[in-house]
Amino acid sequence: MKVSGVVLSLVLIIAALCCQVHASPDGPSTPTTCCFEFTTRKIPLKLVVSYEITSSRCAKEAPLNKHLFFHSFVTRRGFQICTNPKEQWVQDIRNHLDKKNAKTQSP
Repeated sequence: MKVSGVVLSLVLIIAALCCQVHASPDGPSTPTTCCFEFTTRKIPLKLVVSYEITSSRCAKEAPLNKHLFFHSFVTRRGFQICTNPKEQWVQDIRNHLDKKNAKTQSP
């Protein structure tokens, strides 16, 4: 009788854990890059090879409860540098990279 109670308890615990994992919208995976601070120093365009926008799962609270999704630039040497997407120079680099990638993907 005690053994069946222990087995039942284990089954309930495992079921509860599985439900929590499946209840999350993106599953159990974690974001690859999160930015909690960003550089204020302008990065030369020639050093940047790509960018990614940080995941909503690691959004930083900004004033007025707005979330900031930073841009993480990747340099030629593989460094990831977090930048503020509201800065004009960040938008310029992103637009340049988007145009460059569009040209390479066109037939």
